[in-house]
Amino acid sequence: MFLRYLYDMKPTREYLPTVDELRDLPVEYVEWVHGQDANHLSTTDLIALCASRRASFDIHEWVYDSMHVKFKYSEMANEAAKVGNVVALKWIIERDPLAFPSKRYILTGLKGMHRDIELLTWVYNSGLAHLPNWESLEMLGYHLEAPEIVQELKMYQEEQRQRVRSTETQ
Repeated sequence: MFLRYLYDMKPTREYLPTVDELRDLPVEYVEWVHGQDANHLSTTDLIALCASRRASFDIHEWVYDSMHVKFKYSEMANEAAKVGNVVALKWIIERDPLAFPSKRYILTGLKGMHRDIELLTWVYNSGLAHLPNWESLEMLGYHLEAPEIVQELKMYQEEQRQRVRSTETQ
């Protein structure tokens, strides 16, 4: 890594990699940066690295075990959903089942540049109540990629609406 070489030549903070540069690198580089300047990466930066779609599972374990960072799991789950990082979501929910991401962040992740079938399937398997409305999924083209999920969600949400209407009229 060229920045590491520059840092060795002149050890100043300006030559340490940014969060964006660290997203593609193995956790060993993050550890090295932390060893050079423990204040270079904030807790927010570490959460961003963990939530990154490109992050490996190793970064989660290192931040959790070595750094003793106390995560706000719901915030981290929202960030992971926003970028479609299902590996991070599984890790987060395993530690705190109540930290499920909000529908807004799930929808943002599903709106990504590619149709994120992995994220859609994971949320679907976690429960239909967690998915955004079926109309949004249809507008994004998921009815073509996963028609059975969208159809089941449509039936579920229409049934829920009917239930609400019937309790309102009673």
